[in-house]
Amino acid sequence: MSRRFLSPSINEEVASKVLGSALMGVELKMHDDIWNAIIDRKLRPGVKLEEAALGEIYGVSRTVIRKVLVIMEERGLVSLPVNRGAYVATPSIEDAEDLIDALELLACYFVKKIAAGPKDDRTNSVRSLTEHVQMEKKFDPFGDFHVRRRLRLEFGFLLGLLSGNSALAADYHRHGSRLTLALAAFQDVAPIDISIDYSARLAESIAEGNAAPGIELIETFSNVTRRSLRFAATDQDMDLKVILGAY
Repeated sequence: MSRRFLSPSINEEVASKVLGSALMGVELKMHDDIWNAIIDRKLRPGVKLEEAALGEIYGVSRTVIRKVLVIMEERGLVSLPVNRGAYVATPSIEDAEDLIDALELLACYFVKKIAAGPKDDRTNSVRSLTEHVQMEKKFDPFGDFHVRRRLRLEFGFLLGLLSGNSALAADYHRHGSRLTLALAAFQDVAPIDISIDYSARLAESIAEGNAAPGIELIETFSNVTRRSLRFAATDQDMDLKVILGAY
């Protein structure tokens, strides 16, 4: 089964318990494949998820497909208009702005909580964050910014896990996934100027036990992200078999 997270610092089993799932086996495989394709920007907002194609790809009934799609709708990733099939959700630009606000508040809380913790706990957290940062450095900052954006989501989720608050970590992941989807629609250019060493600087702030520089960085990055939003056309002509087959 394909790994859901790129970050080597995120334990898949722990993350699955935090996020929760009523899916198993092929249902979970279908969910994660669609999720990965959305986060990788291979399935764009508004693209129709043909149930016949999904049934052929995974060899399951329409009942199983609907179960997966309903759960993804609850998580804000899929839209199920009555009698019109299933589509990748299309958040509005207002949704994107609200999600940026929510993630900013959560990330600031995580950084404050970890930075204020005992030195030994902080050292262990910084070790995990540094391992993630090394993964980010493998990607060309002027290359595939969609991958970097995905790693940024995972870094925030990792902060949530390290803070010890599973409920807020799950909230961050849910809101972050929806924001990533919204950015696929409304952000064509990555805010490279500040994002290159964003994670490394946050890890440094935590290592020093001083949350203030990290919080300032989070607020600045949020403002840069807001300014990067613009309308982008969506290409809805996509082949599910080719896209999901890659997973």
